Amino acid sequence: MSTRREFGARLIKAVAGYAIATGPLLRSLEAQTGLPIGDLRSSLGAGDGVILTPDDSKYTESYNLRTRLVPEVRVLCQSAKGVAATILWAKANKVSFSTRGAGHCYEDFSQNLKLVIDTRKLTASEWGSNGLLSVGSGTTLGSLYKLADARGRAFPGGSCPTVGVAGHCMGGGYGRLSRPLGLACDNVTSFEIVDARGKILTTSATQNSDLFWALRGSGGGSFGVVTKFTFQTHSIGKVSTYSASWTLGVSEAVKVFRAWQSWAPHAPNEITSTMTVSKGGAGKIRLHSSGQSTGSETKLRNEVTSWAKGAAVSTKTRTSMEAIDLFAGTGGWVLNPVYMKGRSDYVKKPMSEEGVAALMNEMLKLSVGAISAMCDAYGGKIAEPEADAMAFAHRDALYSIQYYSQWSTASQTSSKLAMSRAFYKALRPYVSGYAYVNYPDLELPDYARAYWGDNLPRLQQIKQKYDPDNLFRHKQSVPLPGASLSSSIRSIALPDLFAFD
Repeated sequence: MSTRREFGARLIKAVAGYAIATGPLLRSLEAQTGLPIGDLRSSLGAGDGVILTPDDSKYTESYNLRTRLVPEVRVLCQSAKGVAATILWAKANKVSFSTRGAGHCYEDFSQNLKLVIDTRKLTASEWGSNGLLSVGSGTTLGSLYKLADARGRAFPGGSCPTVGVAGHCMGGGYGRLSRPLGLACDNVTSFEIVDARGKILTTSATQNSDLFWALRGSGGGSFGVVTKFTFQTHSIGKVSTYSASWTLGVSEAVKVFRAWQSWAPHAPNEITSTMTVSKGGAGKIRLHSSGQSTGSETKLRNEVTSWAKGAAVSTKTRTSMEAIDLFAGTGGWVLNPVYMKGRSDYVKKPMSEEGVAALMNEMLKLSVGAISAMCDAYGGKIAEPEADAMAFAHRDALYSIQYYSQWSTASQTSSKLAMSRAFYKALRPYVSGYAYVNYPDLELPDYARAYWGDNLPRLQQIKQKYDPDNLFRHKQSVPLPGASLSSSIRSIALPDLFAFD
């Protein structure tokens, strides 16, 4: 039995455009799965895709090992036609499926026990006029940044290069250039998408504009499989960065956090700032603030030192790619599967002194490194569109908080999840109740309203129009009108996952 690495090496050597599952291997796969794989193979034209048949039962492409699923069949699509053919085959045969882009879903909606439509080979790129860049849906943020940088341009995406552009941009897409340039979804000018009929559509402000509205903020997996994006890139020149750190008792940590809270969402638009809270040792809180500006280093330093009392503030002027490398961190360009849990909140009015103290005191109950509360400042260009300008609904947020925990073995999962729940529960009186769809949490009691707020009814109407049979669905996809809006931890074990990462 070969290893996953050895199987991947054989796949790379395979002839592009022809199904690997042939002859005895194809018949064996059909027997094992009970699926008409031969029909699927016949429906894929030359250059449209290959059927992967891993010979190791543990083969998977999960990011989060906690929610790991191993598919029986994975189709590596190489064209929108290949995606369409696979969707129609799955629909005709009532085969549950999910769709994987770059594969970085917190709850692993991009995996399935039956079929995965894998779009990571859709990475073709093309430049248009006025800084427009089209890329396939299998493109990662890191690849997008390199493409833009080669033309002296930049794109306002997230700080993790291994994240796929697809799920990131459709869920909103926050990054270190968001306050001067907007969210990633604000910089999409068109999508190519395969719908529930297997039709390849273009959506933009002038074509299928209602679907264009929905795809910018709904997250993946609700309306079809996006196969291509066209983005507006920007010329920004060099940037300046800063960092500041503290290790403090609770009362002093509360003061520093509230000073950041008062400044960061209202800072000059060119500055995007974050604050991370973690335990710093016995009785101490560790605070780390960092950020980036498209303005001068001098102005950035003056802004940060105006509130960052007691910290040694470090600033530096860098190229855009140097800043991306900085915030990606060591190993940030390699996707490493982990056991993890993420949750989120939006803070829409300043958190009270009592609320910030609760955050700090809950952190003190934990071991060092157990949970990080990562706060991303909004405002600036993020706040300029109206809340109903597109599906992304949280334009009025001051900042978001991501509660992130990570561990090394499956045996720790139960205790780590209990810890995460308790921490999250303690903060409920002090936050808005809204959440970021790109940090999906299967334990949200009313995920649809938490993610989409007042935009939910319109999203449901568009869902009814483009996918009335709810073909594209997962545990937290946009529901049809009249459907239940709740989810629970019990749903994690169910295999019927449809998603686009």
